[in-house]
Amino acid sequence: MVAALCLAALLFAAPASRASVDLNGNGMSDIWELIYGASGLNPNNDDDGDGASNLAESIAGTDPLNPNSVAKISSYALAGTNFNVTMPCALGKQYQLLSIPVLGGTSNWTVEATTVVRSGTNVTLSASAPNSAPAKFFRIAVADVDTDGDGVNDWEEYQLGLDPMNPTSNNQLDGNGQLMTDYAYVVGKLASQNKVTITASDPTATQPDPGQNATSTGQFTVTRGGFPLNSITVSLTLGPSGAGIATEGVDFSPLPRSIYFPVGISSIPFVLMPLANTNRLSPAVATLRLLSGPGYTLGPSTNASVVIYPTATPTGTGLLGQYFTNASTTYSSSINFNPANLVMTNIDPAIDFTWGTTTNPIPNNGYYCVRWTGQVMPQYSETYYFDANTDDGVKLWVNDQLIIDDWIAKSASDVIGSIALQAGVRYDIKMDYFQKTVNAVAHLSWYSPSQPKTIIPSNRLYPPSVPPAPSAVVSPLYAYAFLGQPFSYTNQGANLATQLTAGPMPPGLSFNPANGVISGTPTVAGEYWITLTSQNAVGAGASVLDLLVIDTGTSVVREVWTNAPGVNVADIPLSTPASFVSTLGTLEGITGYGQNYGERIRGYFTAPLTGNYYFWIAGSDSAELWISDTSEPIEKVRRAYVSPAGGGTSPHQWNVQTSQQSKWLYLAAGQKYYLEILHKAGTGTNDNWSVAWLQDPLGTNTVPAGVVPGYVLGRYYSPPTAVTPGTLYAATLVAMPGVASTATGSATLRVNADGSQGIVSFSYSGLTSGASARHIYSDPYLTNPVVLIFDIDGNGVTRNPDGSYLWPIGAAGTLSTADVQEAIREGKAYLVVQTASNPDGEIYGHFTLANGTQTFTPPPPALTWTDDHSSSNAAARFLTQATFGASRTEIANVQANGYATWINNQFTSNTTHHLPLMNANISSDPTDPFDSVVVYNTWWQNSITAPDQLRQRVAFALSEILVTSQQGALQNEAPILCYYYDTLLDNAFGNFRALLHAVTLTPAMGDYLNMRGNDMGSIVTGIHA
Repeated sequence: MVAALCLAALLFAAPASRASVDLNGNGMSDIWELIYGASGLNPNNDDDGDGASNLAESIAGTDPLNPNSVAKISSYALAGTNFNVTMPCALGKQYQLLSIPVLGGTSNWTVEATTVVRSGTNVTLSASAPNSAPAKFFRIAVADVDTDGDGVNDWEEYQLGLDPMNPTSNNQLDGNGQLMTDYAYVVGKLASQNKVTITASDPTATQPDPGQNATSTGQFTVTRGGFPLNSITVSLTLGPSGAGIATEGVDFSPLPRSIYFPVGISSIPFVLMPLANTNRLSPAVATLRLLSGPGYTLGPSTNASVVIYPTATPTGTGLLGQYFTNASTTYSSSINFNPANLVMTNIDPAIDFTWGTTTNPIPNNGYYCVRWTGQVMPQYSETYYFDANTDDGVKLWVNDQLIIDDWIAKSASDVIGSIALQAGVRYDIKMDYFQKTVNAVAHLSWYSPSQPKTIIPSNRLYPPSVPPAPSAVVSPLYAYAFLGQPFSYTNQGANLATQLTAGPMPPGLSFNPANGVISGTPTVAGEYWITLTSQNAVGAGASVLDLLVIDTGTSVVREVWTNAPGVNVADIPLSTPASFVSTLGTLEGITGYGQNYGERIRGYFTAPLTGNYYFWIAGSDSAELWISDTSEPIEKVRRAYVSPAGGGTSPHQWNVQTSQQSKWLYLAAGQKYYLEILHKAGTGTNDNWSVAWLQDPLGTNTVPAGVVPGYVLGRYYSPPTAVTPGTLYAATLVAMPGVASTATGSATLRVNADGSQGIVSFSYSGLTSGASARHIYSDPYLTNPVVLIFDIDGNGVTRNPDGSYLWPIGAAGTLSTADVQEAIREGKAYLVVQTASNPDGEIYGHFTLANGTQTFTPPPPALTWTDDHSSSNAAARFLTQATFGASRTEIANVQANGYATWINNQFTSNTTHHLPLMNANISSDPTDPFDSVVVYNTWWQNSITAPDQLRQRVAFALSEILVTSQQGALQNEAPILCYYYDTLLDNAFGNFRALLHAVTLTPAMGDYLNMRGNDMGSIVTGIHA
């Protein structure tokens, strides 16, 4: 007989002390409030009238404003001797099936089954229900749990893309360089929840030519902080109009006035499309500004600007040439360029004239002068060299700066002046020239690192008759400042700027319009975009300065090992924990700190300026300075050191030992570099160390500017081991077979421990059109065809705040859950990105296991070596490897003296060269004395009989790495080939860099690699070394 059963669907409200993020203290999860817009609801009310209070709905994870979203049992049934109850569920919630024999009594409810949901949308709980059992009443209790004990409950962690099994799954570091707890991470993110900022993610655009589409567009990006749990709409407006400001609809297409953020999206980029505008002759700025609105607050960056450059296509026709009779070698003489003597004006396509002695540009008495004026537009942003080749004198102004001044009577010769120019900007140019007697020559050329010397072409020259370009901002558009340190930057304008502006100013800085200088001491770190304008009588140009105010932390980490005897850096016991750890605010130790100690200083420094630097280290007894080319410690290189000879150096003694000064080191402004200092002190007094530096553009200084200051220093934190659980798979995305596409990308799939869930991340670029769908398929598996196993863009798919996607791995098509999991493990799962141009897929890639670990596993100890040189068999084996063949004499030698002695004797033996032997055996054929056969015979003779067998064997190995051949260019060139082989012999036991240098300079390599006759690099000719 089946037991009588009665079911009551009740919601169990967990105590208010349950684990959740509840910063407002109302008993309801802040994450739940953000998702459902429930921040202002009373926990005790039932706003949607579904019978569940707002507090109960927060525990259930349901929508308090939707009466159809409520925790309720959807079905129940007897199945044999089990009673099954099913209801909709939420990931991370705990569901308990409770029973009681009598309602209203004093009995406690009995827990029949408990589960925490990790996958799926429904949960089924079962209770034993044998036929003889008495009737029971049932209910399901829903509660929050915090499996990893991090203060964020499991449901919240699933909503935020975190791992409820890992208390530090955010993988961020806290202020002490340790893994941040998920609770601290969540609280920190919530502090900027829906705080909106705007940046120019691509800050430049170039206008197209009329009738052409823009190929260089700008881009704005609006970003909201915190977690993208709800949708918001952000309002925008254009910045104010004025000098140097681009015009919407004329210089660029209309920009949106609002941006909609759906759930799951934290940033939205959109394009600034420049328009053709032939009237735009200097750069202008398009600015967007955020407006306040409901559902969000404004962050620190509320406006952003894109610089719009005029078309870069040159359209010039030449310069205006004004020809005057008479001339004087005194430039200020009224004879020169006297308006009464003007006899001809002309648009000269270029200044490229050779009038000689018989041809004159104008009727004259042999004395005349010419003035060319207009504007010049460079192609590249770099230093240009202007070369005036004239007979007689010349003066040249570019950007109203006199860069050539050679107003004398002379024969034709080159006079060169240089100036830094910005690509696409039209600069005022004026060249004055005079001819006195005999030959008449006037040529104006230019060259730069990116272009060889050439006469300035007409399309780069603009006469005054065309509308002149106005002033333009020509100062650098990137600058770096340090928090709390004096800063100065000058806004410079081209073509005699009469008015300069800059703003808005970061805290602590101000602008002086009289001289264009931004100066002060910045008080708040961050990145700031400052609009710059430059105006003259013709008009204005504008640009944007990207200023990064850096807070380095101003300290480095000092680790000290005490009771460590010795005076060498190698005596520091780095493999053991330090005796204590502290910080230093400068790169200078404590003089007279103690005896028999070692220390390691680790950290970073940020270069204040781009250029070449020298570093020095002083110290006693010994010290080493290591600097990386990047911020990665693994790339560190020893740049300078102090040896313990003579006790090292006294404090700030920089030039006692030649090794104290580093080689020239190129550093980029604003970039962080890893540094490490090792210092070992023995007994005695005056132990010290310090590091100094100097930016040196010439490379000739031997005295530093001073000790590296603290404001450029930053702390080093030992990276904690990553604890992200699961198995990682990676895919490289390339064009599908038969698809013509240059798009590429990458993807990762992290599968959790039980294979029930995956996190999919991907990125790609270069698609022929926007992605229309992203799918994961399985290759044919067993008897199954290709199966779609995950539709990334499908309904209900969860997108995490970091842009990744949650994949509840389960059955798909004809594949079971186990089949899908096995297909992933076997590398049969692949991601396909589809586009409108390629609806069947444009790029794809298979997920394969990513091998690697962040946990170091030490290798097994080396095998104990047994010295067996006394054995004839062992000696023969050794000689077979070290020579071209063992002989009885050498076997006996090894047996008698041992391996080390034999090797040392080989190192010190004289070199048996091949060239003398070749010269003694040249061919008797006078037409071909250096036949390649001579090389062959020489090599065999020395290789078999020469006493320096180890050297001969090493040289042979090197010849198979640094290859030349007697076939081709070196055929029958025996002296060259033998000399090359002798070079390998001479460097067989030396430094590899010296070997490469020597090989590079041999005639054989020069001929074999066709380097013979190469010219040196020249900026003038455009040949680069």
